[in-house]
Amino acid sequence: MRNLPPDFPSVVPQAGDALVLVARIDEWRDGEERLSAVERERLRHLTHPRTAETFVAGRSLLRAALAAVLGEAPETIGLTLGRHDKPALEAPGDLAFNLTHSDEHVALALTRGAEIGLDIEPTAPPEREAVAEVVMTPEELAAFRAVPGPERDKAFLSLWTRKEAILKAAGSGFSVEPRALAVGFGAEAGRATLPGYGGWFAVRAVERPGWPPMAVAFWNSEVGNTTLLEV
Repeated sequence: MRNLPPDFPSVVPQAGDALVLVARIDEWRDGEERLSAVERERLRHLTHPRTAETFVAGRSLLRAALAAVLGEAPETIGLTLGRHDKPALEAPGDLAFNLTHSDEHVALALTRGAEIGLDIEPTAPPEREAVAEVVMTPEELAAFRAVPGPERDKAFLSLWTRKEAILKAAGSGFSVEPRALAVGFGAEAGRATLPGYGGWFAVRAVERPGWPPMAVAFWNSEVGNTTLLEV
């Protein structure tokens, strides 16, 4: 079973700063013993092998990190589902996290004192142009269509990871129309508002050579330092 590195930082950054862990599903998929009884029961009903592996890898990574921070046994940490089934700690406190995955990776963002969202997307969808019409504002769509063809995958992923990170920070899922959320392109931190959700969201692309495109977002907090660890 895969473990966190010995130098894993047990002190989680404060609001606005994030610790982002990225792991390969194939290296964390055998961590079932870290799961709670409820999660093991849920796993039993996942019939698609890759879906089950992704679930185990994500929850194993999450519980290993929470155990290191909280000093508790991973399988005993109580989790609950918040708005639109966004996982959170049962116990009161300011520790916040968000878990996401792609076909090959799971990723976890940790912070304190603010809701956080994280998204990772390795490739643009084959029907990229059609999807763009569904998820982009008119202004974003016009800017996207002005991007040269060879650069459109990167532009699409830059925008989409930023949008989904905000939706995940809000815990809204796709109950919010993506075209109602304007984020623009690029790696710079920017602000956005979300219909039906008070305040504002700050979002920034998270980039490292050789890693899939990612973005992190905070609700009512600026984006500060982001520490990335491959585990």
